[in-house]
Amino acid sequence: MRQGKRLLGAFVMCCFVFLSTSPAMAQSQNEPRKKSSVKREQLNNGLIQAASLGDTSLVGTLICKGADVNARDAENMTPLMHAALNGHEDTLEYLIDKGADLNLVDVFGVTALMQASWSGHTNIAETLISYGANVNEKSSGQIPKLKKKGITALMAATLTGDYDMAQLLVSRGADLDQQDEEGQTALTYAAKGGYDRIAKLLLANGANMEIRDQFGRTPLIIAAIHNNIGVVNSLVNCGANINAKDFNDLTAIRYASALSHDRIHSLLTHAGASRSARGYRY
Repeated sequence: MRQGKRLLGAFVMCCFVFLSTSPAMAQSQNEPRKKSSVKREQLNNGLIQAASLGDTSLVGTLICKGADVNARDAENMTPLMHAALNGHEDTLEYLIDKGADLNLVDVFGVTALMQASWSGHTNIAETLISYGANVNEKSSGQIPKLKKKGITALMAATLTGDYDMAQLLVSRGADLDQQDEEGQTALTYAAKGGYDRIAKLLLANGANMEIRDQFGRTPLIIAAIHNNIGVVNSLVNCGANINAKDFNDLTAIRYASALSHDRIHSLLTHAGASRSARGYRY
């Protein structure tokens, strides 16, 4: 009798093991997990959208329901990045209060501070910095909007000609002499874009005037090429080397001559630039 009971127990156990490992049983067990995963993804997507729109109330509701405050979209942008990009300060502060990571990067290596810097949201940038955002982080990929790789928030602000943003970043300790993948600094960008106020700001705070880009060009040479006389004047007044040569053995005055930038040529001549060069036009 006892042996019969033992055999019956063993049979029941085998049946249970068989059923629990069958495809139907496994699918049944995985179903709640799948539903949970789908729900979490929906919450995260909703959170990203709400942050982008600046709907702080909905952001709070979704986080309370389990949305990840550091959720990512297809480009690895977080809710904080979307709030920064679109200038939603209240939403941004709420996300920070809920534990959002300030220094995460998207697929291009861009932080929330960089997003704010080229979007012109000075108040957002100031808030991020005050909470500990890294002001000198460099992007690791080429940013489609700016078509640049290895840039900082300061470079982004200079690229867009945003003096107020540049001033904020400089005052918060931005490294003035960091270089992008092409060897360009914030001062290089100011020289190329003709942003004389930003150039003066950078020079007043000690920016290096002689850093060369990938072609060996200094900010003065670049300003001369792009006919930006205001920046040329600022650089000359601050003591830039007016006879510096690029990798093609060309100086600022040589470029001014070749490109018929007569006012810059005259300015450099009066500043004492050397005109002893083969093929010189004047």
